[in-house]
Amino acid sequence: LDYLLHYPYGCVEQTTSSTLPWLSTQQLHEALPQLNRSDAEIRGAIAAGMKRLLSMQTANGGLSYWPGGKDPILWGSAYGGMALAMAERQGVELPKERLAALWTYLSEQLRDTAKQTNRGDLYNRSLAAYTLALAGKAEPSYHELLYGKRKQLSGDSGALLALAMMETAGKELDD
Repeated sequence: LDYLLHYPYGCVEQTTSSTLPWLSTQQLHEALPQLNRSDAEIRGAIAAGMKRLLSMQTANGGLSYWPGGKDPILWGSAYGGMALAMAERQGVELPKERLAALWTYLSEQLRDTAKQTNRGDLYNRSLAAYTLALAGKAEPSYHELLYGKRKQLSGDSGALLALAMMETAGKELDD
């Protein structure tokens, strides 16, 4: 946990990974001394992570690997987007137009899923599908498409797809 909370670098992967414990384990902060911080400190850690992630947003809405980068990467956009979606769901104030641009970018990246056969590419799209579901922008047609490729999916991809489907189950979807 210490390693996750204090990554020495600030790329999209490490920024997301060091912010997720603050977003996902707040109820455990009394049991995990590393997370036993005041509410203000926790809010500050989350806000710093969100600000850094948004500093990686490119002109087309995706996230680059480093702040100020010009080229988005699907995996980093989906992973960082997952943290942004979790933060938004927990009431963290984030710029709606910036999030909308990220959700649009992720949605557009799903468009060639039918042609994908590489496990890594399918993983990235499964993560994007889960992130969109967390953000309330689920695309069930891509859940079905990915499910149809389940024999090609890694275990991690299948788990992300199942989470996307569970997140979407029984909810009204945005048009």
